[in-house]
Amino acid sequence: MVLQLILDGAEFTVYAIMQGESVLEYLARLESVNAQAHAQIARRLEQIASRGPSKKKDEFRDLGHDLYEAKAKTGPRVIFFYDKNWIVICSHAFDKQGKKTPRKEIKKAMRNRRDYFYHKAARKITINKAEDEPIPRRQP
Repeated sequence: MVLQLILDGAEFTVYAIMQGESVLEYLARLESVNAQAHAQIARRLEQIASRGPSKKKDEFRDLGHDLYEAKAKTGPRVIFFYDKNWIVICSHAFDKQGKKTPRKEIKKAMRNRRDYFYHKAARKITINKAEDEPIPRRQP
């Protein structure tokens, strides 16, 4: 399994699973389509890295199954979960259309979480980072 380093903050190190359209690719596409929603999601991820998620329901939500979502007001979402040692793994991102988070998105995140812990136990995780970035303080 390949993880992409997103942020190495004071409280948490945030990674994204590189599978299908990654969180970083989604955010790049979102920036060109809806700069305001992109800025909201980017702030949520920065907040997780620096202080952890807030308790505000309009910013973060507990989905159950040890999954959480970072929210923008207009629909974009990033589903994530925690690993020990202050690590956050972003499963994937999507555009929410209705009132509830679609069951297929929760199931996809549950599969990604299960696969992550399986690969971690097998020591089959690779971390991608930019060449100029230092090695993250917290690693899976």
